[in-house]
Amino acid sequence: MQALIHHSHSHSLFIRSTSSSTATATTTSLSAMSSSIALPSAPFLAPSTNGRRTLALTRSRVSMSVSTGSQPSVRQPLFADYKASTSFLFPGQGAQAVGMGKEARNVPAASILFNKAYEILGFDLLDICINGPKEKLDSTVISQPAIYVTSLAAVELLRAREGGQQIIDSVDVTCGLSLGEYTALAFAGAFSFEDGLKLVKLRGEAMQDAADAAKSAMVSVIGLDSLKVQQLCDAANQEVPEAEKVQIANYLCPGNYAVSGGLKGVEVLESKAKSFKARMTVRLAVAGAFHTSFMEPAVSRLEAALATTEIRTPRIPVISNVNAQPHTDPDTIKDILARQVTSPVLWETTVKNLLTKGLKKSYELGPGKVIAGIVKRMDKGADIENIGERVLKLKRETMEIPILRAAMISHSQCQPLIHSISAIDETAKRRKRVVFSSSSSSSELNPLIRSEVSFCVGTCLIPHPKKVKTGGEDAFFVSNYNGGVIAVADGVSGWAEEDVDPSLFPRELLANASNFVGDEEVNYDPQILIRKAHAVTSSTGSATV
Repeated sequence: MQALIHHSHSHSLFIRSTSSSTATATTTSLSAMSSSIALPSAPFLAPSTNGRRTLALTRSRVSMSVSTGSQPSVRQPLFADYKASTSFLFPGQGAQAVGMGKEARNVPAASILFNKAYEILGFDLLDICINGPKEKLDSTVISQPAIYVTSLAAVELLRAREGGQQIIDSVDVTCGLSLGEYTALAFAGAFSFEDGLKLVKLRGEAMQDAADAAKSAMVSVIGLDSLKVQQLCDAANQEVPEAEKVQIANYLCPGNYAVSGGLKGVEVLESKAKSFKARMTVRLAVAGAFHTSFMEPAVSRLEAALATTEIRTPRIPVISNVNAQPHTDPDTIKDILARQVTSPVLWETTVKNLLTKGLKKSYELGPGKVIAGIVKRMDKGADIENIGERVLKLKRETMEIPILRAAMISHSQCQPLIHSISAIDETAKRRKRVVFSSSSSSSELNPLIRSEVSFCVGTCLIPHPKKVKTGGEDAFFVSNYNGGVIAVADGVSGWAEEDVDPSLFPRELLANASNFVGDEEVNYDPQILIRKAHAVTSSTGSATV
């Protein structure tokens, strides 16, 4: 149900209810949930005389209760007939970047969240978000709370701008990618900010411990549909023992699926990807095989924590990762959250459902632009705005982006990678690129990379992250900000003829070298590439982020 919330506090957003009445909900078992993809495995309301229900508020604790304006209550069990006009979308682990959260210091309501996080976590989360180090921020136990708090702080950044409250009031559906589901539930009033942060903290710790118990990994497979990726998984599984098998973990969008499993199984899958015509594979720098049975040890810990957590009927539909459906029953929501870490993320189905429901406007709240990239991939005309964009601009303006470091790696460490990416040789020739490979032993590369890292070096790399208008097309040049280029993608044109949006790659920022100078041939000499890069930078001095 939705609730009309009366604010008694100047910060309006973060006041927790102390009412003990509960909202009526239809109980639905997890086993009865429907899904369009076959799987392996409200705030407290008080009656009022005007026909609505209102939320009794106190000043005692921080909460993610949000004013819903004059929206009618959603009374359908499971929100069966919900409409999707305006959505809030929240990112998951991998969206974090050193420098995020700076804007929160300038908005009191956002700053309060980080103060509460300090009390709950026992350390200065905002300092880690802003200053790093990157390795610490990237750890599962830190990144999950960091993204949760930063994303909800983005709600306050939006509220603080002109017309922001009206936008918040207009939101009629929300969802989040993996971890982001917790953020969405907090925004929708299913639990308080504090309780959500405690759950996210435990979730990160439990997932890290589960990952430490067995060698496992995740890898993105680019350029194949889900059926082909499943066939690739099946082929890899024929060559590894049961404990090493892999499965699709994240159904992100057509052409981009993440696979999780045992380390050996992932390695076999990577070796077979070319024969299945995959454009490329990208090993993800995460702790382990998320959203598979490898995370089973985390389930019991989550169940125990959820059992003692107050969860209420969300005031607006929150779409579940597990079955791409919204739910009202608190017990069902608890079951979903406990099993989410071992279940595939059905993000592709979620976005399709929202578009089918008539979605007109979306907002991605939090660091990164992965969600926006996915939505644009599925609907090129989609209207989506990133509320964390100003934070990213600050980071880009103040950080040195070492694209040239990759170009300066010696020839002994750079070998043509033509053999490992299907059809890349002809594509590279047409686009005048050079494709290199370097092993993780190189001190120049990010130590988090656990396998061969591929990247392209073209004739006009931009050594600083600027948005450059060339050839009638926007080109974005960014880089992994902690040592070397992870990949140089070719804009929306991808590695070959099919679209591959660079923003779809999680964790690593990608550099785009799709626009080259004149018709010059690619030159393998790193020093010439460096000089050309400087020349291009000089010629685009007016470029802006």
